Amino acid sequence: GDLAAARGCLVQSHISESHDEIAFVKTMYPNGESDATIFDGCRLLTPKTVMAHGVHLSDEDADLLASRGTAVAHCPLSNFFFADGCLDIGRLRE
Repeated sequence: GDLAAARGCLVQSHISESHDEIAFVKTMYPNGESDATIFDGCRLLTPKTVMAHGVHLSDEDADLLASRGTAVAHCPLSNFFFADGCLDIGRLRE
């Protein structure tokens, strides 16, 4: 996050996109950190950040992204085939 902030860079990554990805993160961060809290701890959730997918964001993580001004981009077709679900856009817009 320091480099992105210093250079004014935009940030794009994937977040909470599938059950397999979430399980993998849990093996790397056994204290229960989520994708969102890990990105936030690295100061990467900003108004200049766009996260892909977000299909399986918890309510707390969705609130965290919203509080940081971070956007979520999604592709319904990709999510249907690869993310084990659909993004609840209405929930994120609230």
